[in-house]
Amino acid sequence: MPASNNQLDVLIIGAGITGLSCAYHLKQRGYKKIALLADPCNQSISLRAPGYALPGMADHFTRLSHGLGQGSACRVWRFGDDAFTALHDFCDEALPQHTSNPMTMGQGRRLRVATHKAELEELRQAQNDMLSHGFDVGLLERSESESWLGVPDSVVLEEMAGSYLVDMDHIFKHLGAGQQIFHAHALRLQKTSSGTVKVEAKGASYEALMVVLACHLETQRLAPDLPEDILIPYADQWVRVEANLPKALRDLGVGTFITTDFGYYALCIDSLKSVCLIGGRQFRHLAGIGEAEAKWNERSFTQACKRMSELFPGITFGKIIVSKAMSGCRPCDDMPLIGPLAGMPQILVAAGFIGQGLTQGFYAGACLASLIDQGSCATLPRDFYPERFRRGHDL
Repeated sequence: MPASNNQLDVLIIGAGITGLSCAYHLKQRGYKKIALLADPCNQSISLRAPGYALPGMADHFTRLSHGLGQGSACRVWRFGDDAFTALHDFCDEALPQHTSNPMTMGQGRRLRVATHKAELEELRQAQNDMLSHGFDVGLLERSESESWLGVPDSVVLEEMAGSYLVDMDHIFKHLGAGQQIFHAHALRLQKTSSGTVKVEAKGASYEALMVVLACHLETQRLAPDLPEDILIPYADQWVRVEANLPKALRDLGVGTFITTDFGYYALCIDSLKSVCLIGGRQFRHLAGIGEAEAKWNERSFTQACKRMSELFPGITFGKIIVSKAMSGCRPCDDMPLIGPLAGMPQILVAAGFIGQGLTQGFYAGACLASLIDQGSCATLPRDFYPERFRRGHDL
């Protein structure tokens, strides 16, 4: 359907990484009547992220396979790997005139450390399962990790794709160049008699052939007929802090991302003199689950420093460079929510990236652009579609 003069082709609600990526990829496909609706009261969740791009998923592969089965777990993991590659390729190609791309600020290793008996067994099982499905992972020999890891009888699983640190400001600037952005709080969506979607906002209304909900927790409120409690909020935090790193840690490389204790803690090497600490959410009330607004938790920070000092001998922490409390959004079944609403294909959703919105949000935007333009997207698993939450739907 061609858009009329007073009508948009696509209105994207949310101007974070997902919304900007969708708009960018639509423009690459020749679409001109696109706009983004940014809530003036809420800063983009994406801009509060620490800026680490990761393959796969934040949770161990076994967490997914136990809950979803091997088939769905593989599709979720491959989507994460594809998203990681897509963002990396975008960063490499976006500014080809630069020999050193300012969008990427370091590429290192993706490591998962297990020190507890249950997690030791889990990582070994995860390695076996992932290798059987063709994923490139491996357990490090103790001789490879003993120079930087101070816990005996530990296991380290490495994902060979690695990880990298990106410049969020550069990425947002490049994706948002020339985009039309309205600043208004979306109130409700309504299908019109002509088949378009009307979006009512504070002080304005908009009409579009297609609407994309890329607005984090607001998705639940705006999406017509999406069941309640599908997207669960949680609170977490991260802090960039000066650090004296032993040589063995520095040698892992800037951009290295290490998680431990079932993912409750992460240490990210930001530079040779600083690290980013993420986690300690178990010291929040209910581990942050159900908190739509995050607040800084001093105890979480203190415990994160203590745990990292135990794991990495010789590391010492200095003053805080920057700290952020951040909200997340987790689907109730641990699979991203991406695709058209059941019975309303004019409305597409992208939410619930379980802490990896930088990569998966970027890729989800590209997938939605393909759905809008072609009516299909071969790289987007049908498992992710919101239709899985229809009453009586047989998964």
